[in-house]
Amino acid sequence: MIQSKPTTDRSVFRQPPAAGQRQAAVTADDRRRLPSARHALIFAALIGIILWLAFLPGLVALVNAEEEQPIVITKKQLKTAAYNSLWRLKRSMERDGYYSSRVALNVWRSNAMDAGIFKQEEYDQYKQQIFEKSIESNLGCFERSIEALNYNDANKCLLTWKLHSEEIGRFDPVLYEEMTAQLESIKNQKPQEPEPGKTE
Repeated sequence: MIQSKPTTDRSVFRQPPAAGQRQAAVTADDRRRLPSARHALIFAALIGIILWLAFLPGLVALVNAEEEQPIVITKKQLKTAAYNSLWRLKRSMERDGYYSSRVALNVWRSNAMDAGIFKQEEYDQYKQQIFEKSIESNLGCFERSIEALNYNDANKCLLTWKLHSEEIGRFDPVLYEEMTAQLESIKNQKPQEPEPGKTE
């Protein structure tokens, strides 16, 4: 009787791989799949950039078209701006000096012209008030500078007084001669120095 040889086929006796071997096999498979996943992401990103570049000129044109639309200002808005600037002018005439008041006067005139409510008589009246305030202020400045023997300040105040009084027809040549004589009298005098220990 012929005895069969014992089977030496390893497949019959193959034991399941250990847990560590199983993990290594899975990791190797994942590594093989990674390049294809990266390629898909890169491809999707390229498609997105191409689409964005394709629509960009249209978006820019749309934004430019919106910016080029003219701004419509109503008559009511123009009148509101004129009344606001008139209020600022009156406030500046009460609180501020000559230059701030002149700026406010010019702003009001421009806004009132735009709104169609400008009146030359009203403008002349505000201008007169601004110049009169400046004349009084510079006259006081001149007197204080003469008392302090400050020739430079007194000269500046005198020149400003002369210009502004001529502008509105209030120039007094007799007063101007008197003020010029006062100015010349302190020309070579030194300003008074405060006494030690006294503060103004």
